[in-house]
Amino acid sequence: GAYGRAAALMLEVGQRALRQGALGTAGAALAAARDLAGQAGDAGPALGPKLDLLQFETFAATGDRPQVMAAADRLIASLGESGSDPRLRARILIMTARARHQDDPDAATDQLAAGRKIAAALRDDARVSEANVALAQCALEAGGITRAGELAREALAAARSANPAEWSVGVAIQALQVLGATEKARDLNAARAAFRSRAFSVA
Repeated sequence: GAYGRAAALMLEVGQRALRQGALGTAGAALAAARDLAGQAGDAGPALGPKLDLLQFETFAATGDRPQVMAAADRLIASLGESGSDPRLRARILIMTARARHQDDPDAATDQLAAGRKIAAALRDDARVSEANVALAQCALEAGGITRAGELAREALAAARSANPAEWSVGVAIQALQVLGATEKARDLNAARAAFRSRAFSVA
């Protein structure tokens, strides 16, 4: 119907605006797409998750945490629907893990591992690498410096070996940030150990 087609068109407008960094335009277009989809009886089962994914990315970019959480919850709820596309399922699990479990690295790690398992079975290098760099961030937050470094190096190697693509650039930047943080943590730990050693010898 007309509403379904209009919703799909506005979704495309929002997607293009998001990729171009026009967050205000993206937000407005995706909001219009959601309104139109709500009035359409034949929008199609895939439209909702696609719309939620784009809104999740938009709200994350603008820092609107309540809306990020709302979009993440809708995405996770959509996974219970029969016939869920495994590639989409992996993407949802990986993208929403850290947002949904911001204060619980262990829960985020479990969700990321589930998404990475699906992506690995599909041989989806982009999703596996995104999961690895997010797992590295979780490990770093939990104090697992060595594990964080391992995962970050794995993600960085995959990004460097891939053809230039949007995902590879983002993964490489995040992996380098984690590696920088692990080196800083090691230097700080070494400095503390040296300080204790000198303090002990003085005493």
